[in-house]
Amino acid sequence: MSSSAQSRYAVVDIGSNATRLLVATFDGDKMMEEMFTRVPLRPMEGVAGKISPAAEKNLLKVLSGLRLLIESLKPKSWQAVATAALRDCKNRDALLDKIHRLAGVSVRVLSGREEAETVGRFVAAQFSPKRTLLNVDCGGGSTDCAIVANGKVAAAETFTVGTARPDCGGAAEKTRLTKWLRQNTARRKNIIVAGSGGSVRKLGEICGGIGDISLAKQQKRLLALSVSERAIKFNLTLDRAFSIIPAIEIYRLVLAATNAKSLEVVTGGLAAAVMNEMRKK
Repeated sequence: MSSSAQSRYAVVDIGSNATRLLVATFDGDKMMEEMFTRVPLRPMEGVAGKISPAAEKNLLKVLSGLRLLIESLKPKSWQAVATAALRDCKNRDALLDKIHRLAGVSVRVLSGREEAETVGRFVAAQFSPKRTLLNVDCGGGSTDCAIVANGKVAAAETFTVGTARPDCGGAAEKTRLTKWLRQNTARRKNIIVAGSGGSVRKLGEICGGIGDISLAKQQKRLLALSVSERAIKFNLTLDRAFSIIPAIEIYRLVLAATNAKSLEVVTGGLAAAVMNEMRKK
């Protein structure tokens, strides 16, 4: 086996908007991406709290294919994780058993706090340890927040506010997110507010920097276009063209609640964060 394969890892991330495969190798602590595959499969779409038989069938096919692809690459280690898509699923246990038996994949379902802390630690390593970081990871099923100070997670919480949920999750949960953000940032000075995940990175490209004025401007511009027109004009996948509007709403809420002038866009997301911690064990 080559030295490259010795340091190769893979992570499958089953999310509410898509299932992703990240394959990377490491040179010391430096992660070098070899492959990133995103399958726009929305397992919770159309069925409240449950994965439909059709979505279940598609998910099994996708995971079976990804397992075969991973095995052909012979990584040193790999794992599959799931977030809100399976965390909130009423038929989760039966589905996890089917995935194991029929697709040959063992899935670790992350708690909301575990997801927030994992991504928060990974993002914090991209900044000076002397600075306090608030990281907000906005996905299809949840928005996960973590405050990291002096290299340790000081606070973390998850909210059922997501781009794939009707009205982003509802007024009550958005209010709870706003309250948490205000309470946990009001007394902290010189805090960095960062965003991780595919939606915020794409927004950073479109807006040329993420502040409330630029988000409001692009929100108006995007709303004037159909989903297909957004996809063509801004080089988006169709599911991203749909989810980018609720993503703007969520990040504008974050900026308002924290009184931040802008949001730092960071590299990596849950798959990279899980891989980094998996490698260190």
